[in-house]
Amino acid sequence: MMYQIGDLIVYNSGGVCRVADIGPLEGIFAADEDRPYYTLHPLFDNGVIRVPVDSKVFMRPVISKEEADALIEQIPAMRADTGCSSNSPQLLSEHYRTFFASHRCEDLLTLIKTVYTKSQRAGSHGKGMGRTDQHYMQRARDLVEQEFSVALGIPLADVSDYIARKVEAAGAS
Repeated sequence: MMYQIGDLIVYNSGGVCRVADIGPLEGIFAADEDRPYYTLHPLFDNGVIRVPVDSKVFMRPVISKEEADALIEQIPAMRADTGCSSNSPQLLSEHYRTFFASHRCEDLLTLIKTVYTKSQRAGSHGKGMGRTDQHYMQRARDLVEQEFSVALGIPLADVSDYIARKVEAAGAS
């Protein structure tokens, strides 16, 4: 799929970016001057990403408002994943990375719910959330909230409350 200048896309695990330019890179060391590149500006981070148009790096359009709202409605019914109960940070990291590999909001929401459920259980036994759990849950939340902010047309700071209100309203009905 070829994107156009101004398109909002999800770039790999880098979050939401705007396509700022498309064309050859002039004056940049090691750039193929005959090859077209996307110049991407992350919306929620500083910097510039330059990637060949024909790159195998994952890119997709941001989901629609309707898709975001439908996903939020599904949250109460989502089941926490029980596929890895290891206490090994390496095994846990490997398992959690599989949720990011699909680049789908549904999988990231499942990861968030999984870690939240796990931390609730640990809390009931007087234990806190592990560092690996914290890291992956925060990264998943950041990616989901960025995309939902854009899809829903609301400020990033309001996304968490928006989701909580929608989930609470769904539970009350």
